[in-house]
Amino acid sequence: MWALSAMNRTVGALPRLHPWRLDDVKGAVRTMLWVAESGAPQPPAGLCVLTQTAPDPELEVGGDERPESLVFPDAFPTSYQTSNPRPVKVSKWVGAMTRLPGTWLPPLAILPTALRGFDDPGTRWSTESIDFAARHTVHTDNTRFAADVLAPHVMALILDVVPHDCAITISGDAVHVWQPYSQQAEESDGLAVRLLIATDRLCEAIPSFVLVDFPDRSNLVEDDLSAKSEAAEAYRSQRTLGRSQDPTLQRIYDQAHAAWEASNVSSQL
Repeated sequence: MWALSAMNRTVGALPRLHPWRLDDVKGAVRTMLWVAESGAPQPPAGLCVLTQTAPDPELEVGGDERPESLVFPDAFPTSYQTSNPRPVKVSKWVGAMTRLPGTWLPPLAILPTALRGFDDPGTRWSTESIDFAARHTVHTDNTRFAADVLAPHVMALILDVVPHDCAITISGDAVHVWQPYSQQAEESDGLAVRLLIATDRLCEAIPSFVLVDFPDRSNLVEDDLSAKSEAAEAYRSQRTLGRSQDPTLQRIYDQAHAAWEASNVSSQL
């Protein structure tokens, strides 16, 4: 369950119109095909994941002009294929996610320039590394957070251990490193585990003060909801029919009850 929610959060860190988020198809959704642990006796402690973007089969997404090369016969059930046999584009990504307990970070996307075919200016923030700026663009609404996360040693680590065609997306308590699941990636032995090791090393490199600046406050929300639930239960247990602690409401009830009794007496006469 955590992996599924973390996947949705981290993919949501992408720019709103980014093709890896929408896959250039109206109504596209991201689903998780599988999630697994590395099986190693020692860390990394994260999860390997394979995700897929595909249009909602119940949603009309356009005409029939898509090329046959985009047909994936196993993408949807046979009933959908027969009732709507139009080609459907399905894209897959392999990656790894690691959890950062006790923190809740703003959305941040670090995207590869190698796989982008259009202008991608990114966030208006200049990194201190020319090599990093040549390989990645940074997207976030919180530029101070991006500058703090991308300390010089973090940028150097990304250049060293993260493949050039990988995206790095951060949101909440999750760090997600992922890349398109191409034929070449599919034939690469141990790719998911290598991405998992890179993700864990990246999490370890994030400056500790950043994690302190963005603590996870979900326990405060849960405590507040619990206190409200207990107060509501105590109120319900003390309720008595026809009695209210509010004198105005009690007076209104007494007047209404008296009028109701008077009408009953008159009707019986």
